Amino acid sequence: MIYITRHGESTANVEHVFSNRGLKHPLTDKGKKQSENLALLLQGVRITSVYASPILRAIETASIVCSQLHIPRFEVNSLLREYDVGFLEGLSDAQSWDLYFKNERQWISTSNRDSSLFNGETFNQVQQRFRQFIDYLFSSYSPADHNVLIVTHGGLLKIGLPAVVSNQNISEIVEKGIGNCQLLRCQKSGSLLHIG
Repeated sequence: MIYITRHGESTANVEHVFSNRGLKHPLTDKGKKQSENLALLLQGVRITSVYASPILRAIETASIVCSQLHIPRFEVNSLLREYDVGFLEGLSDAQSWDLYFKNERQWISTSNRDSSLFNGETFNQVQQRFRQFIDYLFSSYSPADHNVLIVTHGGLLKIGLPAVVSNQNISEIVEKGIGNCQLLRCQKSGSLLHIG
């Protein structure tokens, strides 16, 4: 089984700031508790591999889960980082968030998926990056003896999952959203994932 989760709540979430690069904005106390609860959900599951984004909130979430489940190590993989919002990085004002959501709506409603926020990633680049990680995972994954946990980000999952999942589309994922430490249970289905 492949378990995919979004990191716990971070100070970036609370401050509504774009913080998609580097080691800024740690987990809040609530985010740490969410990570501990995630570990409780996974008790009894023999997790054999854990992969995390290189962004601090994902690293801290993976560290807490691994500590609680007595998993000695996890792998940080840059393919799991949050998608780059370009010039919006570090901003938190309402106008910046309006631009962010306008860009995502454009990606969803049009076929122009090579557009991006200035200096940011395109829809196609984000999907290609997540597809590359799933291909990397599948290259050594054996469903019979592997339970994998992936700790990443809501934006990456919103855009990336539709490229690798057989039973979801982007509109459904965007509409429902992905909560902090929400756990998706996936099975390998050929070269794709099947949620549920």
